[in-house]
Amino acid sequence: GGLQFTDGFDSNAITVGTQYRIPGDYSVSASYTTAFSRGDTVSDGLLSLESNRLTSTAFALGLEKQRWITDTDHLKFSISQPLRVNSGSMTLTHDDYYDEDGVLHSRTVGIDLGSSGRQIDYQLQYTRPLTKNRDLGLFAYYAQDYLHRNNHHDYGIGVRLKGTY
Repeated sequence: GGLQFTDGFDSNAITVGTQYRIPGDYSVSASYTTAFSRGDTVSDGLLSLESNRLTSTAFALGLEKQRWITDTDHLKFSISQPLRVNSGSMTLTHDDYYDEDGVLHSRTVGIDLGSSGRQIDYQLQYTRPLTKNRDLGLFAYYAQDYLHRNNHHDYGIGVRLKGTY
């Protein structure tokens, strides 16, 4: 359709991560992701990419305490930023109006792919096993600049049930 890229769009990403155990049943984890997306800047559709290469990044940091209350539970605090396009722009060209002579006029609108904010997520989760193959997790989170928009926030609490077989 009109919103597709003629020659497609390719993305490649690489994530580097590590986890380090600290005495006292603590562990620290970190990861960083960078992604490169390429698309054809010439389009016969409604959208045109103004840059043939977009860069995106994400990261996560975590601190976990094992055996917090019992011998099998975990408490984990994490800070992360979801994958986000750092910069780039597109244009949208569409039919706008007919003038008094019946001539159709088009309009081109610029779309900035760089976000106004940088979402940062904070999460605290307590997990304990229910059975050999099932875990129960209780968590609370706060998202600053939610959806990468300045001054938009989100928060909540929840339950996670994990089962393996």
